[in-house]
Amino acid sequence: MRSYTYQSKQGLSWRVIGLATVLLALVFEMLVISGWTMYIWPQWLLLIICYWTVRAPNMIPLGVVLLFGLALDVIHANVLGVHAIVLLALVYLVQKFRKRFLLFPVLQQAFL
Repeated sequence: MRSYTYQSKQGLSWRVIGLATVLLALVFEMLVISGWTMYIWPQWLLLIICYWTVRAPNMIPLGVVLLFGLALDVIHANVLGVHAIVLLALVYLVQKFRKRFLLFPVLQQAFL
């Protein structure tokens, strides 16, 4: 069985890719969306952090997730800590159910 998880011996290059995708998600969160597209526009940071938590659970530490959540609160002009708590709870749940999630085929993972 082939493993799709993060390998620590590849080191810095995977961390740079992970950081670049999270920063790109923050840029997508800053885009001004209006009209009907605002209803189908996903929470990019949430999706990227979920992906990296499943594929490489130790790549993004909880402190960094907290900082990204606070940055998301500043971007959306919300009360500080709302997105941070949601992101931390999400990372906890994804880490808790990670092994069960990886047992499913890729097509079923897309629907979960």
